[in-house]
This record gives sequence, structure tokens and C-alpha cells, in this order.
Amino acid sequence: MDFYSIFTQLSVVRYQLSAISYQSSGISYQLSAISRQVSLITYQLSVITYQLSLISYHLSVISYQLSAISYQSLAVGHGT
Repeated sequence: MDFYSIFTQLSVVRYQLSAISYQSSGISYQLSAISRQVSLITYQLSVITYQLSLISYHLSVISYQLSAISYQSLAVGHGT
């Protein structure tokens, strides 16, 4: 092989390595974006879970109040 042929092949290899590096960089960026989206979804789900727990708490308070009203109605109805 002459010098020109070796130089040409090395240039091709260098170009291919550069392309692989560029693709790896793109994949890394996409994975980072996916990771950020997953983090955001996880945060949103935790907020929804918190809101549902608040709703559950308020419903239990309402249930307790309705039970108290029912008990008072029974007590008034029986004259106690």
C-alpha cells in the first residue's frame, strides 16, 4: 500500500469515528431529555397523589360531620 492509500483510509476511519461520536452525542442528548420528562411526570404524579390524599381527607371530614348531624338528629328525635 502506498502512502496516499493509507492516508485515505485513515481519513475515512477518522470521518467514521467522528460520525459515531456525533451520533453518540445525539443519543446522549435524547436520553437526557427523556430523563427530564420522566422526572417531570414523576413530580406531576406526586402532586396528583397529594391532591387525592387531600380530597380523601376532606371526604372523611365531611363523612364525620354527616355522622355527627345524623347522631344529633336521632338524639333530638328521641328527646335526649
